[in-house]
Amino acid sequence: MKNELVFYNKEWECFTINTEKWLEEVLEEDKYINGLIEDLENEHDGWSHCIGEVLCEYVFKNYEIKGRDNTYNYSSDFTSDINFTVIAPEECDDWYYSDSAIVLLELHQGGDIRGNYGSCKAYRLSSQSEGAFLDVHCGVCLETLDGEQTDIDNYQVGYSREPQHDFFNDFTVLEVLEDKLLVERKDDKERFYAYPDVRI
Repeated sequence: MKNELVFYNKEWECFTINTEKWLEEVLEEDKYINGLIEDLENEHDGWSHCIGEVLCEYVFKNYEIKGRDNTYNYSSDFTSDINFTVIAPEECDDWYYSDSAIVLLELHQGGDIRGNYGSCKAYRLSSQSEGAFLDVHCGVCLETLDGEQTDIDNYQVGYSREPQHDFFNDFTVLEVLEDKLLVERKDDKERFYAYPDVRI
């Protein structure tokens, strides 16, 4: 499959969302704050929540930490886990929709999830993300070999709690094509084309 954003990962046997490409699509890098962070990382622990505390105390004095989490803590289809902290003005009740919110991210570089994160980077929410930039999952759509969309929606985000898990339990991948998979249903051997469906 030739898709830079979502691709079939043969090793993991699932569709995977390229973390860095996804972040480029839904967030806007804040170069000014990233310049500050480079200086702060040398003086303070580089973790995003520590950087967030320092930014709130010394730079954005009316800001506070609104949330922090790691995509490792819930089912994620990203290629890399993300540790993140959000800071926003104190009076902001819902940072998801705030153009003042600052998202501090660190991408996991592999190995033990408790460590080995890249440098902290600051981003602003874009109109496309509306705060749901990490609440994204990949489902699977099916079409017949004639190219007709099927009404099989068991493997779509919202229908199934773990759409890919269900899909790859029910189907065998026969061939990885340029933009989709040729799959066969295990119970009746019927063949379909399958392609990823990413939803926020």
